[in-house]
Amino acid sequence: MPAELQAFITAGYNDGAAAASYMLLARNHITQAGVYIGAQNWALAKAEMSDAANDMGYFVRYLLQDDVFYKGTRRDWKDALEWINNNWPSGAEVDMDTILDAIWNSDKLRWFHFINYIDSMRAGIWNTEIYETHLADWYRHFSI
Repeated sequence: MPAELQAFITAGYNDGAAAASYMLLARNHITQAGVYIGAQNWALAKAEMSDAANDMGYFVRYLLQDDVFYKGTRRDWKDALEWINNNWPSGAEVDMDTILDAIWNSDKLRWFHFINYIDSMRAGIWNTEIYETHLADWYRHFSI
């Protein structure tokens, strides 16, 4: 994988992990605030809720931020997808002609592997008429 793309993906994973960590911290602060509320210790409950709100802010920052103050997960994945789109190879379409050309210009080992696939497909074309003159050049090519 190209280093630039790997950097975008790694940043996305890292920012996602940071977001999850802050969500866990917020949950822990809210749980502790519940304990303090049960004990009617309003000052500590207020402090825990304040910490939970702060952690939720970081959670959102790492998860959703898009270049306002910080590059978060959303921007990391957007950068990765843009990189893939901008660096997609031209002419890299795969169709039957491309596959057949690759096989034609390949070696006997590749032909052998491909034949395993062909053999499994033959049952589907048994009722199709095959003209010897049409396939004669192909047979000669592959019998080299």
